[in-house]
Amino acid sequence: MSATVPDEPSDESVAQWIRRQRWYSSQDTETGSDPGLVSGSVSVSVGETQVLESGRVGIALITDDRDETYQLIRPVPGARGGSRRAAATDRAWPPVDVATDPDSTKALARLCVDEGSVDGPTGTIRGHWVTGAAPPGRRLPRPLGVDQSNTSSAVGGTHVLKVLRRLSTGIHPEVEVGLHLHHQATAGHPVAPVAPLCGWYELTDTAGGVTTLGVIHRLIPAALDGWGLVLSGLAADPGGLLATIHRLGTDVAHLHAALAQPGTTADFGVTTYRSEAITTTISSVVDALAALEPTVGHHLVARTDRVLADLAAALGDRVLGPEFRVHGDLHLGQTVLGSDGWVILDFEGEPDRPLVERRHRQPGLRDMAGLLRSLSYASETVRRAGGCRVGPGWEPAARAALLDGYLSQLPRDLLPEGAGTTALLLALFEVEKAVYEIGYELSHRADWVDLPVTGLGQVLDRLERTGVSHP
Repeated sequence: MSATVPDEPSDESVAQWIRRQRWYSSQDTETGSDPGLVSGSVSVSVGETQVLESGRVGIALITDDRDETYQLIRPVPGARGGSRRAAATDRAWPPVDVATDPDSTKALARLCVDEGSVDGPTGTIRGHWVTGAAPPGRRLPRPLGVDQSNTSSAVGGTHVLKVLRRLSTGIHPEVEVGLHLHHQATAGHPVAPVAPLCGWYELTDTAGGVTTLGVIHRLIPAALDGWGLVLSGLAADPGGLLATIHRLGTDVAHLHAALAQPGTTADFGVTTYRSEAITTTISSVVDALAALEPTVGHHLVARTDRVLADLAAALGDRVLGPEFRVHGDLHLGQTVLGSDGWVILDFEGEPDRPLVERRHRQPGLRDMAGLLRSLSYASETVRRAGGCRVGPGWEPAARAALLDGYLSQLPRDLLPEGAGTTALLLALFEVEKAVYEIGYELSHRADWVDLPVTGLGQVLDRLERTGVSHP
């Protein structure tokens, strides 16, 4: 079924709207503006809307002048009230996007559950449902919080529909990892601490390319957001958080053990992490930090170069252990705490990286470096908000708790050979993450750039204390 929605907004209206969205990635990084607040002009081309069988909602793809593709959930004028309600919130008719409207959410979920399909000029949009997954309940859909890169809604009180905004053609890691963990669970392996994948919808274009448009997972009932949990705990009882953080480390270890298992495709299982990858990582970090020298200063750039050169020499003849599929963008905001422990969410990887790179195997320590940096951010966030209970010893204690939980539970054959090599490799990934954060904060929150700069200095301090480099 195919139809063109009448009375659609102009491309100019869509361009003005997309500039305000936090998930719009093509912001002007030279302005220091907030994410999504794009300076300058944005030109877009809106594709024809393909209307779902329900007639309540349509799907359109837009392409901007930077050749990025995004998904719009379009209203269908005259559909049973849903799009009119959304129009009121947009303050104009016709509204540009109705992704969180209840009728839209129900229609997209039904497309997946029924494994329906919609043909149109851009190709076929088709829904998929995982065998054995229960369908959503009957509660009214509702938006879930503020997504940075996508738009999520609770469906039926039992599931979460995530509409992917920035699109790439190819195998999507969210679906690929979800199916792998589903097969692991049905084969009798321990259940990984994730929200199980239940369905997804995708576009097969006229050239045969497949683009995932959205996914559905089980909703974790009464779950506490990991970032908010740590912030509130730091403000009230920092010491009481340490056991919970230790448990997070053990649950990440269980996840990595499941991801390292061979799968139904050759993209899972383990391979050897080689020294050539260390060279590539260090070269990338050095180049990125050199571009930031006006902000961080020549001394820090030179010191980092020296320490990384010594680190490369120290790791050159060591057994670096395996690499396997990991989360790829792990921080506290990608976690929730449920009744059975921690749950890891959002396996799409870093949205700014090409899809093929997000599917690469990596050492599990890269995920741990992201979590360690996230703990540092949480501590500083509370301090800046006036939290007086966070002492200087909390972050080292939290680091120790997280790493002890992880290293005590991860199978030894998934780690580098020896504790010393593990510590050095983890430090390299922390340096990499801190340099990335400096660039991000410089673009989006310039008054926070001192936090990752300080974090980078702390990692260099630890490496120098171990004798890897001498100041």
